[in-house]
Amino acid sequence: MAISIPFSTYLRAHKKEPIMVVSVVAAIMIFTSNFTLGKYFGATGMAVGYLTMNALVVPFIFLIWYRCRAKWHSGIASDNLH
Repeated sequence: MAISIPFSTYLRAHKKEPIMVVSVVAAIMIFTSNFTLGKYFGATGMAVGYLTMNALVVPFIFLIWYRCRAKWHSGIASDNLH
């Protein structure tokens, strides 16, 4: 989770929320995994589920950040040359 925080902060600094859907889906996945794994394996199961869900979500957040950064700042370099 700590890995994705800087990327999501960067995106929100532009007053846009392109990762909202990913965040909602991740929250549902984490709730489901924690409820299920916690029931059968306790705190260890919940920790493993939380780690697994975040490991699945972080690449999507990075991909969204990469694409948005490229799109939002595509004209900056050419603007500085004029």
